[in-house]
Amino acid sequence: MIIANNSFSLKLKALRQKNNLTQEQLANELNTRYHLNESKATISQFEHNKRIPDLDRLINIADYFQVSLDYLCCDVNKANITEEDNNISVFSYNLKKLREKHHLTQHGLAEKLKVSNGAISKWENCQREPDLSTLKKIKEYFNISYDSLLETNDNSFSSIDDLIDYIINQKVFIEYVGLSNDYKEVESIKLDIKDILKIISRKHK
Repeated sequence: MIIANNSFSLKLKALRQKNNLTQEQLANELNTRYHLNESKATISQFEHNKRIPDLDRLINIADYFQVSLDYLCCDVNKANITEEDNNISVFSYNLKKLREKHHLTQHGLAEKLKVSNGAISKWENCQREPDLSTLKKIKEYFNISYDSLLETNDNSFSSIDDLIDYIINQKVFIEYVGLSNDYKEVESIKLDIKDILKIISRKHK
């Protein structure tokens, strides 16, 4: 899990205070619910950016406060992200896959929905989300449910390329690497990720 700067530390403290918990109380809550062995000192280290929790612990904390991992770990400047915003990266990926499945260019889909080419590009690159009326148009055009459009389908990765496309459309990834819309840069990063996955595969076979 990639954690941007000290955003996790600030988010954790804000969530704890919002729920009127002391550091010791939060440690006890986590210990009771997830059978852990945390202490007040550990929570303090997390909040002062002196220690970074592992992925399992991040999942526990996100689950306890009922927030997403993206919210917990993304840049603090995005602290006002709403639940709808958390779905943008999933929506971007699903929209692109639907468009390609129907053999449409961005221009072609823009004409069908009566929006600009730039709007489609921004939606697919996590730069903007459509309003509710446009979202309804997209749903009706592709004849799918809102869930299919806004939620992750665990069976949607039919290839490694599909998985990589999904990864590079995640907000936390885009912000961490400073990903631009440059085609050559995107393709280069895809190849880098594929190389990393090959190394992991060889290591664990």
